[in-house]
Amino acid sequence: KAAVYPTYHVLAGLAHASGNKRIEAQSSASSTVAAIAHRSDDGPELWLANLTSELQKVKVSGFAGAARMHRLSDGNFGTITAKPDYLSSAGEALKKVSSVGLGPYAVVRIRAA
Repeated sequence: KAAVYPTYHVLAGLAHASGNKRIEAQSSASSTVAAIAHRSDDGPELWLANLTSELQKVKVSGFAGAARMHRLSDGNFGTITAKPDYLSSAGEALKKVSSVGLGPYAVVRIRAA
């Protein structure tokens, strides 16, 4: 059975964003959390990456209303390595985006719903 490393999803997701208008995304702690955003056909899309081995709580702004989130972490490692199309799934529904917890070295993608 084929498997992919979690990094595959980050590269595939950002490659899919090629040509989209980049949106300014700032991290108040850029040495611990990296942020990049762009505007997709559905609205804003934000990627956050925890650069540390510690849990990070991140406040998020710029989303009005509901969103969907895909989490790449040790908690779903088995699922994401077995599903190359993981980012095509619906993801976790969020009624409002205000903050997100990022486990050690976790990455999340948040998209407008």
